Parts: sequence; structure tokens; C-alpha cells
Amino acid sequence: MHVLADGNFGDSYTILANAAPTMERFGVPAELSATFAVHPIVDNSVASEWSRINDCESAVLSTDMKPDFFEPVLGNSAGVERWFERNHPADPALEETVGRFLEDNVETAAPALEPSTAFRKTIEQADEMLSDVLPEVWQHTKPFVTRLYEVPDSHLAGASWSNLGGVVMLGSVRNQDVQGTAASLLHEAAHNKSYRIFRGFMNMFGPKSGDFIEIPWWRTATSSKFWDVDRALVAAHVYCHLANLSSTFLDKVDGADEHSLRALQRTAFRSRYLSNILLQLDEYWLDRQRRDFVRWTADATPEIPGLNDAGRAALQIRVDSFAGAADALEGRRPYVP
Repeated sequence: MHVLADGNFGDSYTILANAAPTMERFGVPAELSATFAVHPIVDNSVASEWSRINDCESAVLSTDMKPDFFEPVLGNSAGVERWFERNHPADPALEETVGRFLEDNVETAAPALEPSTAFRKTIEQADEMLSDVLPEVWQHTKPFVTRLYEVPDSHLAGASWSNLGGVVMLGSVRNQDVQGTAASLLHEAAHNKSYRIFRGFMNMFGPKSGDFIEIPWWRTATSSKFWDVDRALVAAHVYCHLANLSSTFLDKVDGADEHSLRALQRTAFRSRYLSNILLQLDEYWLDRQRRDFVRWTADATPEIPGLNDAGRAALQIRVDSFAGAADALEGRRPYVP
């Protein structure tokens, strides 16, 4: 069994079982709570109510729940076609919610209600590729996607939200790029898998830090980009999945794929860079469950081929070396689950 498909953070059914008590606590029927069939609007309601009770700063959007919103999302179509179904009673509310999320967070066009034929075909091919390259991992990650939207934006690769588990946005730009679409699909599916993992944690959302983690792969000659703790946490998990995807591509072609080699170097470095920083944080910023999650992610990340001295130094960087770390991590507030 592949490590990314095993244990508390990999095996999909264990993840569902761990999250079920929280889902039930916030109103999800017992027969639905431990399944993949939770509609994203229901997940949003759970996240919103948890945040309200805990006075959490995570951005949430409450939606008035109706009894038929709890109907299971089973899908009448085979394969990825079920992601494109729009026949659930909560789908109209979801489309409105997604539109507002995009407007507020991505500043891009609203998703297409009916995906194009080309988009559907590329998604099907990407799904087949993931099933072939990482069968166990994809088997335990794919089901966490419930609704998939095509966004007619040439700049958007993909998007998802931690308080709307099950939704994936993918941009039309990748229509002719099956391998790139497969990476984007795995990227967003891994995000959604982590969202259900967090539903099983004592704290569904961690405390909000300031942006202080410098991201070297976004650095330019004139600017730098910084992330907060939460973004680094979910990104490390995704980069780990992408590194395993590239590593497997390399194994299948006996190391001859230069594109996959570069992708492995890039994503494995990013996962290890973020994991190193996160594991230096104290228990307020990284509680026990999240610390275990990051350690598991780091252990599951492949080694970085061809790492040079500068790369090795970057993987040992100290949190207190970031100029804004002290300010970003001060001002703790009571945070009781």
C-alpha cells in the first residue's frame, strides 16, 4: 500500500471515520457523516457553525440549510461524469456560493454551468492517467471531489476552499494538456482530502497567523511573497502528492523524462522547505494533530535528486531568520475548541 493511501492521513475510509463525530455534532445525519456523499454546501455549514462557536477568524460563508440538502450526493453517472452533475437540491446554492467565493478571492469569471466538451474529455483523460500512474493514491483521493467546475479563465490553474470541501475549480487553460490537468486535478483533490482530515481534528481551523514565511519560488528581483501558517500547511501536503506523481512518472520512463525530473525537484523541495519551517513552530501555531500531519507529509515526500548546497541550506532555514516572524506570530488570543 502506498504511504499516501494508508493510515490516519492517507486511507480514505479512516479519514471519513475520524471526521464523522464532528460532522454529526454539527447536524449531519449519522448515516451520511462517514461517507463521501456529503454535499459541499453541507460541509460549508459545518465549517461555518464550528467557526461561529469558536470565534474563529477563518473566512466562512453561512448558507441556510434545508432538509433536502442532506440528501446523499451519489451521482447517476459513472466515472468523472458525476462531478459535472447539477441535480442535487443544494446545487443552486452551491453555484451562488462558488460565484461569490471566486469574486472575493480569485477575482476571476464565474464558472461555466455546463462544462465544455473539450474540458470533459481532458478531465476524463487526466483521471485515467492518475488511475494508471498512482492507482492507490488516486483511489483514496479522488472520492473527496464532489463537484467540479470549469472556469473560463486563462490564468487560473485551479482553486478550492477549506470551508467548502468537495468543490474543485479548474481553468480552461489546460484543456489540451492532459499531464498538466492531471497534476492540477491531483493538487485540488489533495486539498479537499485534507479538508476532511481537518474535520476530524480537535481544531478544524488553526489560529490565523500573519504572513511571514518567505516563498523563494515566488521571489523576483524586486519582490518577495510570504505565506501564513495555514497556507504553508496545506501547500506542503499538496506538494508531497505532486512530488510522488512526478517520481512515479520518472520510474515509468526509467528517468528519461526531463519534465518530470524538474517537476520532482521543484515539488519535493517545496514540500520539504515548508515542512521544515512548520515543524519549528510551537504548539499554539501547530497543534499536536497538525504536527503529526506535517511529519507524515515530510516522511512521504520523495528525496530531492540533484540538490545543491544552496538548496540544502534553504531546507535548514530557521523561522526566526524571517524578518517578519516575530510580529506575525505575536498577539496570541484565547483559542479553546
